[in-house]
Amino acid sequence: MKNDAEWVLDIYSINDFHGVIEDVIWETSSEEAHKNQGVLMYSELINCINKSENTLVLSAGDMFESPSFGMEVPGLLTVELLNLVKCKAMAIGNHEFDWIPHDEDFFINLKKRLDCKFLSANLIDKRTGINPKSIEKSIIVKVKDTHIGIIGLTTRSCKSICLENEFKNYDVTNAIVSLEKEIQSLKKQGINIIILLAHCDASRSKEDTSLKGELVDILKHFDSTMLQGAIAAHGHELTAGTVNGIPVVQAGSYGNGLGKIEVSIKNDKVVDLKAEYIDIEKDSMKIHEKIKGILIEHRNKYKRTAKKIGFSQICLKVESESESFWGEYIAKVMAYSVSASIGMINVGAIRTTIIKGDILDIHIKMNLPFENKIISMELLGEKIVDILKQSYEKGYGIMQTYGISSDKTFDKNGIHISNLRDHKGKLIKLNEYYSVAVTDFMLESIDFKDEFINAVSIIDSNILIRDAVLEYINKNKYIV
Repeated sequence: MKNDAEWVLDIYSINDFHGVIEDVIWETSSEEAHKNQGVLMYSELINCINKSENTLVLSAGDMFESPSFGMEVPGLLTVELLNLVKCKAMAIGNHEFDWIPHDEDFFINLKKRLDCKFLSANLIDKRTGINPKSIEKSIIVKVKDTHIGIIGLTTRSCKSICLENEFKNYDVTNAIVSLEKEIQSLKKQGINIIILLAHCDASRSKEDTSLKGELVDILKHFDSTMLQGAIAAHGHELTAGTVNGIPVVQAGSYGNGLGKIEVSIKNDKVVDLKAEYIDIEKDSMKIHEKIKGILIEHRNKYKRTAKKIGFSQICLKVESESESFWGEYIAKVMAYSVSASIGMINVGAIRTTIIKGDILDIHIKMNLPFENKIISMELLGEKIVDILKQSYEKGYGIMQTYGISSDKTFDKNGIHISNLRDHKGKLIKLNEYYSVAVTDFMLESIDFKDEFINAVSIIDSNILIRDAVLEYINKNKYIV
């Protein structure tokens, strides 16, 4: 029976959560300590659901914490809260693969605890040539007698940003072709309302405020007759807009926002579409009673404690578009650990902000969540310059460095780096070799393939960057 009266479906989305809620298990049981962004995001989501008559909750991926937390299984809290809000589907993001080296059947085992469906129309298992087990291309959900199709996509950047041992058994196929096939499949089943759930980014252009990014490039091949909404991720921005009449929303990262697509429906057809994001205001929001109860239960059950390792008089964070004190600090620790004169770390390896005050070991584990190791090598000066240029031109964030300084100018041809000097002010010669510490991610990345071709004396220290920083702070105690 069709719905003759017009009604509204509120689709709420979350993405790039990175298990930020999990750290409350280590904190004190006070409400203020539990009032982190992730706790408040789920609290606000419950409030939104309670205010809406018809809702659908979706996740666009990168939801779980790093294996560095010491969990035997990921997402003790995240899984329970996703189930609590009745999340229907989750796109597979690049960081879901962080767990693969620890559990080859990660997706299968996680699915046993998680109620929602895993989606990706363009992810394949190389061993079988088809979608990985427990991951579907799309699903159909029923809301108020209307059937809604949801299609998943995974970012193509998995090929370059996932470590080889994480992604070796997987591949991503052409997103446009995969999406078009799945749209046609759903339409043949009589589905008129289709939502794209993509771990692909959408961000605002600084030049003209228009949307740009991987998802935007995909959506340019479709229109609002084919897709009635698109949920983005991976870019970590809070943003909303339209592409070819298709509403697009991205809910920030680390629980700092929610996405919302409002779909007005009559006779199983869309009559109006709106997209917006909801900013999570930490100071003004309260923890929902249901969430509070779950936190207390987990705290009592796992009884994890964090160890104080030091104290910082300043807030420790990095910005993707500039070098920072904290980025330089980590790069310095890397260099010291392998007796190198220069340290370089990709900004994406450094995550959450550490507020000034006591530094706990869990703070460092959250800040450096990946299993990145320190690689030492001898590298030509000209290649050091090329790496710095690449970090600006690729748009993945500015390289964080120690032991070097330079002059940078920009014009229509890009960035120009000159006057490169070491920490003593001595000019670095382009045709001479220098001892450098980098991350194993950088060494494996196709983005820096050419830069490391002529590197010599490459040594895998087998030292995790996170462990080196923990040891260094524990030894020196104060950061000022």
